[in-house]
Order: sequence, then C-alpha cells, then structure tokens
Amino acid sequence: MVRPALPEGAELTPDTIGLALASLLPEGSIVSDEMVSSGEAVLRHLSSAASYDLLPITGGAIGQGLPLALGAAMACPDRKVIALEADGSGMYTLQSLWTMARERWTW
Repeated sequence: MVRPALPEGAELTPDTIGLALASLLPEGSIVSDEMVSSGEAVLRHLSSAASYDLLPITGGAIGQGLPLALGAAMACPDRKVIALEADGSGMYTLQSLWTMARERWTW
C-alpha cells in the first residue's frame, strides 16, 4: 500500500491533518479519537495508513479522549498512542495531562 506524502505548505485543516497522520502513523499504533466535529474528515484518510487500533468517541459524550489515550498507553507501553483531541472536550479532563507528564508519556 502506498502511503500519502505529507502536504508541504498546506493550510492546517482536518484533511491535511488526516493526510499527515496517514503518512506518519506507526504500524500497530492506537488512535484515541475525540475530535467530535472533525473526526470524519481526518479518519477518512486513515484507510491508507499502517494498521492501527481505533478507540472512538462513544455516543457523543465528551471528555473521554485524554483518559482513554492515557489508559491505552499504560496498558500497551510498547505501542505508540496518538490522542486526537478537541479543545473543548480536552478541558473536561485536563488532569490527564498531569498524569501523562508524571508517567513520562512521550509525545
């Protein structure tokens, strides 16, 4: 499978984020998706990405993305975890960032 090239000099949009993520996503990674309104535009590009596990937002409730990503990283320390987080929903669980820093979760 041919992975797309990074969009150089392109505007930062959900589509360019999806293209960049598809080209850089490591094999066997875990993606925590709490993008809410931008998710579809980003995720449609991941069909060309390396294989990964997706942990999607559930039922429209917000605030689970950062804790979900943290739990996945702690449960699977040998796998790269990518948290796709929206600013509003991230504000519900900012304490997850403190735990990530304390556990030295790499970015």
